[in-house]
Amino acid sequence: MSIQDITKNLMRKFTSDEGEPLESIDRAQDQPLDEQKIVNYVKDKLEQVRQTNSRIAVDGVYLTNVAYLLGFDGVYYDTTYRQFKNIDPKRKLTRNRFKINKILPTIQNRLARITQSPPKYDVRPNSTDTHDKDAARLGLDILNNILDKECFEEKRQDLHMAAMQGGVSYLQVKWNSEAGKPMVDPETGEMDGYEGDVELEVLNCLELFPDPLAKSLDDAQWFIKAKVRKLEYFQQRYNRGHAVKEEDAWLISSFYDLKSNALTSVGVAGANTSNQMKNSAIELVYCEKRSKEHPNGRMIIIANGVLLEDKELPIGEFDVFKFDDIVVGSRYYSEAIITHLRPIQDQYNITRTKCAEWVRKMLAGKYLSAKGAGLGQEAINSDSGEVVEYNPVPNAPPPMPMNIPMIPQYVYEDIKVLDEEFNQVSGIGEVSQGVSPGSSMPWRAMALLQEQDQTRISVQTKRNEVGYAKVGSAILKYVAKNYVMPRVMKIAGDAMQYAVKEFVGSQINGNTDAIVIPGSTVPNSKVLKRQDILNSYQMGLLGDPADPKLRAKVLSMMEYGDVAEMWKGQALDMGQIKKAIDAIEQGEMPNNHEWDNHGLFLTELNDYRKTDKYEQLPDESKKIFEFVVEWHTQVIVNLQNPQLAQQQRMAETMVHTQNQMFGPLGQSTANPSSGMSGGPPNQQPMEGQTNG
Repeated sequence: MSIQDITKNLMRKFTSDEGEPLESIDRAQDQPLDEQKIVNYVKDKLEQVRQTNSRIAVDGVYLTNVAYLLGFDGVYYDTTYRQFKNIDPKRKLTRNRFKINKILPTIQNRLARITQSPPKYDVRPNSTDTHDKDAARLGLDILNNILDKECFEEKRQDLHMAAMQGGVSYLQVKWNSEAGKPMVDPETGEMDGYEGDVELEVLNCLELFPDPLAKSLDDAQWFIKAKVRKLEYFQQRYNRGHAVKEEDAWLISSFYDLKSNALTSVGVAGANTSNQMKNSAIELVYCEKRSKEHPNGRMIIIANGVLLEDKELPIGEFDVFKFDDIVVGSRYYSEAIITHLRPIQDQYNITRTKCAEWVRKMLAGKYLSAKGAGLGQEAINSDSGEVVEYNPVPNAPPPMPMNIPMIPQYVYEDIKVLDEEFNQVSGIGEVSQGVSPGSSMPWRAMALLQEQDQTRISVQTKRNEVGYAKVGSAILKYVAKNYVMPRVMKIAGDAMQYAVKEFVGSQINGNTDAIVIPGSTVPNSKVLKRQDILNSYQMGLLGDPADPKLRAKVLSMMEYGDVAEMWKGQALDMGQIKKAIDAIEQGEMPNNHEWDNHGLFLTELNDYRKTDKYEQLPDESKKIFEFVVEWHTQVIVNLQNPQLAQQQRMAETMVHTQNQMFGPLGQSTANPSSGMSGGPPNQQPMEGQTNG
């Protein structure tokens, strides 16, 4: 019987969107034969990857790079014996105080450049329909809210540090059913699980086993994720979780952390991995790309021989995304930058160690003394006024200081060259280090040097932007599928605007096409960027320099810390205008006031008039919109022509007095400037409208 036939028979029993939970068992041996075949099938797939030469090499390279990152040199990880060993077997594995770890600061500098600028997302609507555009805007707000809640910037640092250690790393988007608020049955008051929420998980190169024939993760037909979990994890999440028993560490990915940490204390001897695997087991998640047999893909989860789940992929496609360090053409595993820094680190420390030995042996000085002088061992020391006694030797001079040879100049030149090679290999130029090529160099030339640095690092950042875009799309797909109950989203926008929205996943309406704005993650110099913006502003290229709105926008573009207080009045005006537009959209009259910022009101209302939202307004809302525009226009006219405004108020007063004495003589037209002595009214209600 083929594996496809076995799967078809089992799918009716397994946990899925339509199936039933697995039958409870006490141990792996109690499983039916067809279920055991599924378990063996996944294990065979895992062994296929483990036995490939490329995978074995990756295991050794990753752990060796970790050792160098921690400050060791001249070591390698032996994948056969699973131990760290010295390249020179006579040397002892230690972190000599005379050595300097140049890899660590170089990697920190490179990591800072890669993660300096966060990705800026956008969501493309499925059509030009207003509902799709609104859904895309909502999706963007949801995406940014989830990334902020998941501490995306922190996980980006972990992601790219793991890539620099092993060449590749992974970011998985998954659904955590134990996250979110607890759900309580309103009738019984009992807790019925949790809402669940989207979760991001960083995986290093040792925790994922891809299809050995794949050139990229998109090309892979399947992959297996291996993760060490405590037994309580299985018991809480799976119906058969209590059948999972403790197992030994048989995967390098299951104990690489302990091996790396053991370097700081026990050195080459390693450490006992049994402590780490106590009360733990390895969770294996087999994911298969969708096919005719499995239109929505397939996911099998096992642990220590126990089949836990066999179901469809949660979103019908892979939710794990690969990030590379140094790309190699037609090869799945990329190169790690630390691999290429290791030879430089070895040579650098050899030179520095020899210099340190010279200082230790030569700095105290040496003396020439004839044999038989009888000079005491402690005769020459630092005591003040000491009398040095010796036995005179015929025809021999008294003990005298020896001329100590200096360290040759080429040694210092070699150290300088090695130091520069660290930055050269890592793609870190002088501008990135904060070193000025010269005090007379103009800022434009500095910008060109910075662009040269950006050009090299952009090879990686552009690929990262593609990965981030896939992550964003997967997040929205999980939200659209699983956010069934209303969720609350808190937004703090520009201009002191705050919003709390309630939404469900169906409101995204399938608009899950997230993209990252090209170039948004390329590291930039804020000083040079601010200078460019300031020059454009002063030349009037951005608009009228006297416009308060433009000034606030320029300050925001220059990325100063907190500009809200500097433009508090402007921010409050923008918030008031937004409230007025919201009231118009709901068919209500906004609360206009004679002290409003009428010019800014007209500018924003005119911009709103050009949007699709205005075209979709009902006729009543458009009438209110036109009335509000006319009201603010009339106020500006009155302020610019106070004599005309006074004449209008006198005429209105006469009409009002005449109506009181003789009754209304006719239907008067609504004048937006009438109704308040000394200035315009709050508003005159239109036909069929009441004051908001």
